[in-house]
Amino acid sequence: MLRLEPSGMFNLFQPTLDAIRMHVQHVLDSCESGTISYLFLVGGFAESAILQKSIRDAFSDRLKVIIPQGVSLAILKGAVQFGIDPTVVSSRRSRLTYGVGVLNRYVKEF
Repeated sequence: MLRLEPSGMFNLFQPTLDAIRMHVQHVLDSCESGTISYLFLVGGFAESAILQKSIRDAFSDRLKVIIPQGVSLAILKGAVQFGIDPTVVSSRRSRLTYGVGVLNRYVKEF
C-alpha cells in the first residue's frame, strides 16, 4: 500500500495547480480589464480542496470564485441535456470533442 502524507499529496498536484493558475492568469491578461468578474469551478477536479484553495488564494482578490454544488455532475448533466435536445448548445469553443478509451486486461489474481 502506498501512503502519502498531505505534503506529499500536495507536491504531487503542484505542477497541475501551477499550470491551471497560469492558464487562468493568461486568460485574464488577454481580456480587457474588468470584463471578467466570476470564475466558476466545475467538473470532478473542482471538488478538490487543494484546487479550490489554490484558485481562491490566487484570484479571489480580483474574481468571485464560485463552486456550485454537485460540480462533478455538471459535465454529465450537460451531456444528458444535449442528448435530449442537441439545440441546447448554440455555440462551441472547439468543433471537435476528444476522448480516450481504455481496455484493461482482466487479471484473476488481482
